[in-house]
Amino acid sequence: MTAPVAPTFATPVVPPGSRSLMRYLNDQNLPHSALVQSPTLTSGDGGEVGTAYTTLTTLPCRMSAIDATPAQRLTADQLAAPRQWSVVFAAGAAVLPTHRLVVSGTDARAGAWTRTVQVESISAPASASSVEISRTALCTDLGANA
Repeated sequence: MTAPVAPTFATPVVPPGSRSLMRYLNDQNLPHSALVQSPTLTSGDGGEVGTAYTTLTTLPCRMSAIDATPAQRLTADQLAAPRQWSVVFAAGAAVLPTHRLVVSGTDARAGAWTRTVQVESISAPASASSVEISRTALCTDLGANA
C-alpha cells in the first residue's frame, strides 16, 4: 500500500478576480492617518548625539491593538511592558522597520487621539509571485500623545 499524496493546486488560493476587490475593500477601511517618519542622527555643539525624525509622507491606515489575554495584560501593566499594535496600510505602502509612525484618528468614546509607535516588522509578500492585498506593520508602543 502506498502512502497518500497531498494534492497540489495549480490555481492560487484567492482567485485573481477577487484580489482587486479585496484590495478595494481594504483601502476603503483605512479610517486613521499615519505620519511615516524616518530617523536621522544629529549632533549638538557639545558633541552629544541625538535622533531627529523627518516626516516622509502621510498614509491612510487602520490601527488596532494586538490583543492579549487578561492575565497577559495585567502582567504587562505591572512590568510597564510596551503594548503591541498592528497598523494596516494599502498594498505597497512605503513603510520600513526603521520608521516611526504617528497615528491619529477619532473614537466615538474617547474623541480625537494620537499614538506614536515604532515599526518592528512588516508583513509583505515573501516572493515576487505573491500578491499583496494589504501591508501590515507590527509596532511597539512609544506612547499616547493625546
